[in-house]
Amino acid sequence: MPKVYSVFNVGTKTGIGPSGVTMVNFDYPLDAGVEILAQSGNVANVFLGNSQVSATEGFPILPGASLFMPVDNLNKIYVFSPSVNQTVFWEAF
Repeated sequence: MPKVYSVFNVGTKTGIGPSGVTMVNFDYPLDAGVEILAQSGNVANVFLGNSQVSATEGFPILPGASLFMPVDNLNKIYVFSPSVNQTVFWEAF
């Protein structure tokens, strides 16, 4: 049976563009990981990865798509987009 979480946090990362930036600029421990949803109004893919993330070195998330990443800290995820002002929403577990 999957673990049920009674507490979780949500957030938004705006202004994503052609410079890879971290999801948060501070320590943000996670119990299970984070669900990331690309805003459906984005005009380009958002790429997820490490500090070297780019359009060729990242995992693409299409506008309106989501992905669960089983990581232990939100500050380990970097985001990039070839187009400016893209947005993702996240839900931390």
